[in-house]
Amino acid sequence: MLNEVMQTGQLLLASQEPMVLAAAATAVLLLAVVLHHARKIRQLQQQLIQQDRFLRQELKMMNQGAIGVGNRVKTLEKQVRTQPSEFEQRLLAQASVAAQSQDTRPNRPSKSRAEQALADWMKDYRTPA
Repeated sequence: MLNEVMQTGQLLLASQEPMVLAAAATAVLLLAVVLHHARKIRQLQQQLIQQDRFLRQELKMMNQGAIGVGNRVKTLEKQVRTQPSEFEQRLLAQASVAAQSQDTRPNRPSKSRAEQALADWMKDYRTPA
């Protein structure tokens, strides 16, 4: 019985040999195309994963930088509100020096020297009426 099945299989292969070879060649070509595209897909997936990691890291660094800048601005605003600037400090120092110099000046008469000189001259040259 086994011999009969083998003979029948051999007869079928012999009669349809060109078709079987074409089918086998087609299957090999399809397998090659599938493997080629599977390799390309894996490469593209790896590139996508690498780009995703890089962009996530870049975004994280940008956010941390923005947070750092925001914290620095907040600190500077707090300093501006609580501490006078260098310009304001100089103004306050000049105002305090001016206030001290006004306190230490001797009391002068209400008239200036020019007014006193004019008054003296008028007294001297005034003719009695």
